[in-house]
Amino acid sequence: MSTYYPECRVNLSVIFDGFGGPESPTVLTDILPFSANAHLNSYKEADTWEVVFDAKRFPFSPELVKSMAVEIYLFHKTDQTATNIWNDPSNLIATGLVDQITLTEDEEGGKVSLSGRDYTSLMIDRQWNPTTSGKAGRVPDGYLQDVIQELVDEATLKKISGRTLTVKIFDDVFNDSKGITTSNVSKTVTQNKVTIPKTTKSKSRKARGIAVKADSTYWDVIYKLCLAYGFIVFVKGFEVWITPPHVLQDIAKTQFHVAYGRNLDKLEVERKLSKEATPQIVVRSPNPNPPFKPFEGKFPSDDDIADLQAGVSEKKGKSKILFGFTGVGVKKEEFKVFSVPDVKDVKTLIDIAKATYFTLARGEGVIRFSTPHLRDLNNTDLLTIRAGDSVAIQWDAFNAEQMMSKDSTPQTRYNILISLGYSPDVASLVASNYSRLDYFRQPFYVKEANITWDKSSGCKIDVEAMNFINPGVKAIGR
Repeated sequence: MSTYYPECRVNLSVIFDGFGGPESPTVLTDILPFSANAHLNSYKEADTWEVVFDAKRFPFSPELVKSMAVEIYLFHKTDQTATNIWNDPSNLIATGLVDQITLTEDEEGGKVSLSGRDYTSLMIDRQWNPTTSGKAGRVPDGYLQDVIQELVDEATLKKISGRTLTVKIFDDVFNDSKGITTSNVSKTVTQNKVTIPKTTKSKSRKARGIAVKADSTYWDVIYKLCLAYGFIVFVKGFEVWITPPHVLQDIAKTQFHVAYGRNLDKLEVERKLSKEATPQIVVRSPNPNPPFKPFEGKFPSDDDIADLQAGVSEKKGKSKILFGFTGVGVKKEEFKVFSVPDVKDVKTLIDIAKATYFTLARGEGVIRFSTPHLRDLNNTDLLTIRAGDSVAIQWDAFNAEQMMSKDSTPQTRYNILISLGYSPDVASLVASNYSRLDYFRQPFYVKEANITWDKSSGCKIDVEAMNFINPGVKAIGR
């Protein structure tokens, strides 16, 4: 058993409507809420949150509030008397703008309830205006980071309110005791600029950059633009991170370890047995020179697919990385074709195909778990869990210490299982094959996490994770 001392604090930044004078924000700090809830969603969506606190900390009618920003800090202390710097950036679990504010007064007293989304919402809620940042419905040419910063500044109205979000592009990460923090980004910023080229169409001299479909939001444009150059983009706190998928894989190298029977109070596992496999991705770029055959990159390669279909896991003494037509009744040999402008390097096209493959990969298994524990089996802080992180999940339903003992025999294991209530058939099957039973063969990747804090009942973490077709896993020989 473990004892935890979770703490939560909230900061408010409020602009009042009708107080007169300049619209400068009023900051209220160190609010102890009654409850707080953070929904940490996937990269393409905005995180959402709710918080409830005593109306004495904000005794104003919602009618007087023009806009409000919130910071929610959640952390746990080593003991009741320990002092923590609660507003450390690593404790910031959610931040963003308030979408709705409610004041409730009854016999129990007054409460203020706030709900909102993180700063991704600033770009999701605004339709891209091509007359501001582009011409003829095109994103302008230039360095990718600079163009994304320009789009972010337009969406967040920098000219009116100042810069809200800073864009950073990087290609590596550093882990420390507090996980992946924004302070680490300065060490990892990519030195090589990624350039968005001008159009190659001679008839369209004024049409610069990449065409964008009408009715796109700023976030649609930003997300698809980054993906076209092999990057994933997401909002982290007050920054917009642009990173290649391999960084996400490096970040997610089995960060968290949990087990039912030890630190989980609920575990639900689901798998789809009939589905389509993720298709092969083909990325092409026009070739302006004879014979005009386009440059092309594929992921996975045709050789990989041929080896997979032939059941080959070794080739010329070297391990082959094979790819996943997994599941029952899958459709094989499907592919999707994407076009990008002015990329002549095949390796870059393959990298773009790989990024697209990772993004489109469908989950073949879904797992959901809940835990009141704030640290995992390796003492890693579970409050730092986010979308994209990996979780190694164990199921200790058979008393692993006894089952895996060097003195354990099939008969001993059979007797243990019978005593636990398993039927003779199941007990015999498990006892004979226990060393080969591997319930969760690869890490699951967090799709979304929900962290709930209550002043009376403490903290609880709910996670939904998926195991994706993993191009980085070597196939097992037949």
